[in-house]
Amino acid sequence: MKHDDVPVTKGIFYILGKDGRARTTTNLRKWHENFRNTRLRRVSRTKTKTATVSTVFLGMNHRFGDGPPLVWETMIIGGDLDAYQTRCSGTRTAAIAMHKEVVQKQKRYEWDHS
Repeated sequence: MKHDDVPVTKGIFYILGKDGRARTTTNLRKWHENFRNTRLRRVSRTKTKTATVSTVFLGMNHRFGDGPPLVWETMIIGGDLDAYQTRCSGTRTAAIAMHKEVVQKQKRYEWDHS
């Protein structure tokens, strides 16, 4: 069975357009090609004193329930806030704003606990 033949529930898989907007797809081959492009999926990666903050396009809706699809994730890796994560819907611009907020959260924590 080819990937294109696998039935997919609409609204689960997303690909990124060149405009930074996520759009749903049922074509797993197209999704896979898009997902493999780490330059396209990675929004930002910031190192602080004790951790790394990473924001990426998830390629899948991580919302369980009603509401807009959660397709962007920011995570803190390392330090006392290790594994802290937040997700958002919208565009790459929204994901960049989310990344900046989490970087500031991490830096405030480091400042307050130094």
